[in-house]
Amino acid sequence: MRSPILAAMAAVATSSLLVAQVANDECSGAVVVVDGANGPFSNVGATNSAPAFTCGAGGNDVWFVYRATCTGSLAVNTCGSGFDTVLRAFDATCTPCGSFTTAMACNDDSCGLQSAITLSGVTMGNTYYFSVGGFAGGTGAFGLNITCTGGGGGGPPDDECSGPTPISLGVNGTFTNVGYTTSSPSWPCGAGGNDRWFAFRPTCTAPHTFYTCSPNTDYDTTIEIFSGNCGCGITSLGCNDDSCGLQSSITATLTLGNVYLVRVGGFASNTGNFDLTVDVGTGTGTITAMGVGACGGITIATTGNPNINGNLTTNLGGIGAGIPVIAYGFLPQNLVFCATCALGHDWSIVIPGASFALTIPCDPTLIGANLFTQGAEIGGTGCGLFPLSMTDTEQIVIG
Repeated sequence: MRSPILAAMAAVATSSLLVAQVANDECSGAVVVVDGANGPFSNVGATNSAPAFTCGAGGNDVWFVYRATCTGSLAVNTCGSGFDTVLRAFDATCTPCGSFTTAMACNDDSCGLQSAITLSGVTMGNTYYFSVGGFAGGTGAFGLNITCTGGGGGGPPDDECSGPTPISLGVNGTFTNVGYTTSSPSWPCGAGGNDRWFAFRPTCTAPHTFYTCSPNTDYDTTIEIFSGNCGCGITSLGCNDDSCGLQSSITATLTLGNVYLVRVGGFASNTGNFDLTVDVGTGTGTITAMGVGACGGITIATTGNPNINGNLTTNLGGIGAGIPVIAYGFLPQNLVFCATCALGHDWSIVIPGASFALTIPCDPTLIGANLFTQGAEIGGTGCGLFPLSMTDTEQIVIG
């Protein structure tokens, strides 16, 4: 009877040892770090990673990964830590984790027994790995401090793809391409030129639409979107000259977590001012009044962005002493029950109140789907034994 018990105890002990292994012992498990103070961390229990340290006989190292927030210089240090550290950095822009052979920089002692390195020429959006070990394999607790400082001088940083301006969902700008030059590669549409570069990171995997269509855009634009890293080779995902008059629009399916480059130029190198708007989805979502079901004088208005990941708000007007409700459904109907009052859809979801806001999920399978909405006032004025007023029915086609 003792053998099975001992075996079980051994299994538990072995399992505990496995759990205790250091998660970021190799670069494949690197911990994400950001600008500012990170930690505290520890290299206790870590092993030596390849390639070997070229300074301080470093060993027992642990790994961290950082995405640059600026184009310029990057300062990294372990100053103030509790043991003799060794620090090195690797550029993952063109070399994936696990294939590193040469460190960008390596330092043993810079601030007492702790380490500091400064990397020049880092590029916003590019990925860098840091490995922290101990002098002669020493171990202990440490912090990792990071400062990214944008470079100055010369032309605008976003004149080339190495210094793109970050953009986000919604309207970005107003920008100008006056004073910008024409970048490589050559434009495949609209004889584009005098381009300005932007970087965008999607928050979900779905089609995204980029466009310059705006009253603030005052010239003939061109737009192109790329995947890949500047400096390692970028791939055009599409190019557009004229989509909305003389302005431009392009849609491409983007993947969560990747960074994409967008450049905006001018037809035949025209220059001027422009807004750059980013929508999730096709950008073709619509909200339409169907003219079905209204009675009693109350109104409905749904406004916002009818595309995936878009925000919509439905408001009822003309509500009196009754109880307002808003209903959403998925199937159109025209079920008349008194006078002109009719159910315009299947009323799958009923929400009390005269206003409701919702966010369409960021799910590309919803593109082209229909959502219907209708409002009612119960117990005020209107038709029926129990007074009821109904609004028109709206059809929302998701883009």
